[in-house]
Amino acid sequence: MTNQVQHQQNKQPPALKTFFESANVQNKIKELVGKNAATFATSVMQIANSNAMLKTADPMSIFNAACMAATLNLPLQNGLGFAYIVPFRNNKEKKTEAQFQIGYKGFI
Repeated sequence: MTNQVQHQQNKQPPALKTFFESANVQNKIKELVGKNAATFATSVMQIANSNAMLKTADPMSIFNAACMAATLNLPLQNGLGFAYIVPFRNNKEKKTEAQFQIGYKGFI
């Protein structure tokens, strides 16, 4: 029984904070947003931690969705309505993935 629990724990993606602290991710964020890299990373982690499904989502998919918003120069705060990071369950791969969705204000 304990082997099954350990095996399931090994399949989980790295924690979001650990993922965002890696050098490669930090460099990519600095390329995208420049001097606001720390603020950007903190806001993405805050958004992910405020949603139960996003907490379990693949960190790379969260990062990709956040990069899309940064590329389009759209803020990710949910209350503003410009862009969102939305979790979706991928039943084929049995995992939760995050996707970028532009809000109605992002079109204007």
